[in-house]
Order: sequence, then C-alpha cells, then structure tokens
Amino acid sequence: MTNGWAPWVLLMLLSSVLLACGGGAESRPVTTPSGRPGYTVSCEDPADCYEEAGKLCPTGYDILDAGRRVEEQRVANALSTMGAGLSNQPAQRHTKVKTDALIQCR
Repeated sequence: MTNGWAPWVLLMLLSSVLLACGGGAESRPVTTPSGRPGYTVSCEDPADCYEEAGKLCPTGYDILDAGRRVEEQRVANALSTMGAGLSNQPAQRHTKVKTDALIQCR
C-alpha cells in the first residue's frame, strides 16, 4: 500500500531535476554598439550557442563579444513543499556555468 502523497513526491522530484538540468540556448534581440540589430545568446553548452546563432542568422554572423558566468539556482526540497513533515530540509543549490555572446548577423 502506498501513501497518497507518494506519486506527488515523485512528480516533484522529477520536475526539480528537469528544471535544474535546463539545456538549449536562449536568445533575445538587441541593438549592437554600432546601432545595428543583433542578438544576445546564452547557453550552458557553447555548441548550443553556435546552433542558436546559426538559426538566428542563416547567412552567417559575427561574434562581437562573448564571456562566461556562473549562475547559482536554489531548488526547494520537494518533500518540504509537499508538506511531508520535512520542512527543516534546506533547499538544494545547483551551479551552472553559462556562456553569453553578442552576435550580429551578416
């Protein structure tokens, strides 16, 4: 016999793992220092950044600036959020290294 909250705990744990893993690249349009349109692209895996830049600029692109940053994410303990009586459990910390690039299409 299982507890009524057991499936919810499993669902919350799986959701936390998926949120922590992330993946892919994010981009948003910006104006470059020269006044031309461009994009900022952020990703965990530099290959994802190159793939996103290729989609945004199918005729090619120039990387105007690039760098890496450390991003820390705190994920609440799934058992404490489900009221399982473990509210004194600390949130888990996940550290990610992200690559950021400023690109301009050719």
